[in-house]
Amino acid sequence: MAHAGEVAFQKVKHLTELAGVDVILVHRMLKNDVPVSEYVLMTDAVHQRLEPELRQLSQGLEHDFEGMGRTPTHYLDLSTLVSSVPAPRPNVLRKLWNKLTLELRSLKYVLGLKEACQGFRNVEIVDEKP
Repeated sequence: MAHAGEVAFQKVKHLTELAGVDVILVHRMLKNDVPVSEYVLMTDAVHQRLEPELRQLSQGLEHDFEGMGRTPTHYLDLSTLVSSVPAPRPNVLRKLWNKLTLELRSLKYVLGLKEACQGFRNVEIVDEKP
């Protein structure tokens, strides 16, 4: 979902939330009638800012969002974008570096210097004494 608009910041206890009509619109955009499963749905405000090549690939739809009325939207079918963009070639050095850093980070667990989930507040520790 993509929309350009105005938001207000609303403080609720210790949290700051986004509020306003444009925030509600983005939430309403989640319930839509786009006929494909992988897409980017956008309002006119975003569609007008796209590069001409992307704008030509988009399809127009009009939605009736609850409490917002009829709203023109546009979507990009991601499956058509993927087929038109060449796949990046894998970088062997980057893959090797990622593998090495993963192995080094997990070494403390393999050697028994640290236990998995140690220090997590949401993991319940069960003491198994017979």
